Amino acid sequence: MNRNLTFIDGDMRNVKVGKFDAVITIFNAIGHLTKADFEKALQNINANLKDGGIYIFDIFNLQAITDDVIDDFAMDIKNIVNGVNIRNIQYSEIDRENGLLISHDHYTISKEEGEPEIHKNSFSLQIYTAKELQSMLECNGFEVVVQYDMDGNDFVAEKSLNILTVAKKKSG
Repeated sequence: MNRNLTFIDGDMRNVKVGKFDAVITIFNAIGHLTKADFEKALQNINANLKDGGIYIFDIFNLQAITDDVIDDFAMDIKNIVNGVNIRNIQYSEIDRENGLLISHDHYTISKEEGEPEIHKNSFSLQIYTAKELQSMLECNGFEVVVQYDMDGNDFVAEKSLNILTVAKKKSG
């Protein structure tokens, strides 16, 4: 079967590119948007879909991210690149009230000579419960068709770390 696919690079909050059968945003892309910007993105995605068009996306599930899960996200990675020792320690925390997963990186770069360089960085991802996503989608012209876990199994609110959502643009 021969398919003609076009990939478009643009800001999902405002790119105007036509009318499509489907829009897909993956790898927690919407998590990099604030709630207000996700609302803008939903409105724009709706405007770029044909009636009955499908929007598919994934996001971390706030309800399933426990303190144990946060502990499992921690990393301590050591590499040697061209004789330079690089160590990245990352830990995360959850702000449940605001639905934020906040990660902190601490990089140490050690060369044979001189003092180690230390670099720090923090970033956050907006995360949602399935019910919150359903409400936001409904308010922006979509109906949820189904929500799955990322492995394709049934979504379980307290256990699925990710929510894979399939939503349909309402006709209107």
